[in-house]
Amino acid sequence: MKSISKFALIVMALFVAMYPQSATNAQAADSAVCDLFPNMDSNKARAQAYYDLYSWLPDAEAIASLDCALQLDPDYADAYYALGRIYQEQENYAEANFNYRLAIAMNYQPLSVVYTARGYSYNDLTLYEEAIKDFSNAVELDSKSDAAYYGRAYAYRMLSDFGNAIENMSRAIEFGGEAVLGEYFNERGMLYLEVDDYKKALSDYTLALEHGQQDSEVYAGRGMAYHWQGQFTEAVEDYTQAIELKPEWAMIYYARGRAWEELREEKNAIADYSTAIELNPTDVSGYLARADIYFMSDAYKLALADYNTALELGIEDEGVGNAPYVARGTIYLETQAYQQAEADLLKALEIDPNDVNTYATLGYLYFEVEMFPEALDCYQIYLDRVGPGAAPQVEAIVDGLRALVTEEPYY
Repeated sequence: MKSISKFALIVMALFVAMYPQSATNAQAADSAVCDLFPNMDSNKARAQAYYDLYSWLPDAEAIASLDCALQLDPDYADAYYALGRIYQEQENYAEANFNYRLAIAMNYQPLSVVYTARGYSYNDLTLYEEAIKDFSNAVELDSKSDAAYYGRAYAYRMLSDFGNAIENMSRAIEFGGEAVLGEYFNERGMLYLEVDDYKKALSDYTLALEHGQQDSEVYAGRGMAYHWQGQFTEAVEDYTQAIELKPEWAMIYYARGRAWEELREEKNAIADYSTAIELNPTDVSGYLARADIYFMSDAYKLALADYNTALELGIEDEGVGNAPYVARGTIYLETQAYQQAEADLLKALEIDPNDVNTYATLGYLYFEVEMFPEALDCYQIYLDRVGPGAAPQVEAIVDGLRALVTEEPYY
């Protein structure tokens, strides 16, 4: 196969750039190139020339160049793989996978590379089962492919199969080079966090830092590992490093606020929650955390404002249960806003009918407004749930209520 000069490639690039990506114009470009370079006397030689050219060009012209190559040599596996890579980078996964399939059919070598690339494409499409199949084919062909193990680990993680994810990430670490080890240790650290193995997570995050992965994600992850192990001072230090590297990351201010709370540094916690709110005003977690501190310090006006905002934004996905309604209802009760208090406490019981303490609080509210039958019912439910002898003071209140004459409820 005859080689082609750099000058010839430049001239070819000009021809390809002049013609859109269509079969007719690709043929026209090739015809013109053949007139200029008659020594390229075989289709395969010209196809390789177009293939050699593509990496010099922007995507549109590169695709045109590769199409020219495939017009001349429809069995050119390297060109199909190259097209797959370009389309994948453009997030055109349908075209990418179409070309990967043809590269596999044409027996591109090494074949494991195509399976790995298509596996990543399936990951991007959230087709994790298909991705696992391709990564598995890749490691059967190349048992030391760290990229395939890494991709398969990600797919397993997204399927919440953390055991297989950790096993595959460990294989990726075993075969990965120095350039990728920091990233791999970081990823395995995240997986250990998922299974609550904080000691191993700490070790991996530290190894990630030692291997040059000095980024906010690693410090944040290690901060969480320290946090969940009860090492709050160390957690604050790592969260602070993460914030210095990524000061716009609202979630880390929130996490550091939680650690400050554990250290009983409420002022620092409020400052961090406030920054988290400024950075992400639609995230309810900062409002709820700050409201809880205000509530515990009897700053009811401030607490009420934050609870109101959080509940307006919606708490359904926050995993906080009925606590905000209980807290706001208690504030309303303390400030004698009885109707609002009743509404919030009833909402809290609707969310969690097994919340026995809220029955007691609601009983107290009804007692305060002299709704004695309702008070009696709530206190009786409370006593039935906690068991005999567990709350003698409430038992005495119940005995007293039974002796009262019921009046019409009022507020």
